[in-house]
Amino acid sequence: SPASVLPATIRISFTPGTTYGTATGNIQPGQKLSYVLEAQLGQPMLASVSSRDNDVTMSIVAADGRTLLPATQGWSNWQGTLPATQDYYFQIIGGTSTENFSLWVSIPSRIQFDPGAISATISGRTVDGYIASYVLAAQGGQTMNIVLIPNPNAAALTVWGFNDGQPYMRAQMGSTTFNMQLPSTQDYIIDVVPQAGQEVDFTMTVEIK
Repeated sequence: SPASVLPATIRISFTPGTTYGTATGNIQPGQKLSYVLEAQLGQPMLASVSSRDNDVTMSIVAADGRTLLPATQGWSNWQGTLPATQDYYFQIIGGTSTENFSLWVSIPSRIQFDPGAISATISGRTVDGYIASYVLAAQGGQTMNIVLIPNPNAAALTVWGFNDGQPYMRAQMGSTTFNMQLPSTQDYIIDVVPQAGQEVDFTMTVEIK
């Protein structure tokens, strides 16, 4: 298994109440550093590694041996839907110089409606000023209605399709409401984006009909 191959693997933990985990460090040219996190079947995951020279890359391998992102791609970001509940290993690969890097992994919280319900209300917080991300599966032709009530009034909505990558609303527009007939059947990502790194408490009601 990858666990026996990868040395000194560091486990990424998510801050309570958040949908992201981060790891930072210093990496030498060609050095490989290993991180791991556990995630659930069917969850969407977004991962990226950033560095000063933009040349630190990564690979992602599941505990069952499946490769999600091969090191040979030389990519610094990935997104996809996870194939099983298990550990996922991230190998960070150094570039041409010694530099600092930051690994960021987001696993949006899946919104579930109660049986027979067409809406759900969520309470949350933009912990440490980070985006709070949610995901909801919906059918093409259905109408999605979202009402966000942030306190203080310093957050807005981004809504985008996870499969098609299309943004349907950007937080830069400053809107706390969204209403749209959906173009296709897919997971939709709903981000509560705080202004200027503020911690904002919010309630959000999402309706699909």
